[in-house]
Amino acid sequence: MKSFEFIKVYDLKNNNHYMEDIQNATLKSDKFGLKITNGLFGSNEWWEAIDRGSIKKYTVEGVITKIFMSGDLPPNKWTL
Repeated sequence: MKSFEFIKVYDLKNNNHYMEDIQNATLKSDKFGLKITNGLFGSNEWWEAIDRGSIKKYTVEGVITKIFMSGDLPPNKWTL
């Protein structure tokens, strides 16, 4: 069996622009955003709720076998 070294390709904690967009939608719109039950998305309070287990945390690991840029395939062929 081959041994693979996994490389992190995405980390929500480092995506400040995305978190700011969600926070703005939450605070400035009645139609978009997330509930503030466990704190504002991306806030220290929110991350602490994840650490406590109040918000479930999921980690996805795997091997990327193909990568497609948007528009590379016809809409009925979106598979990896």
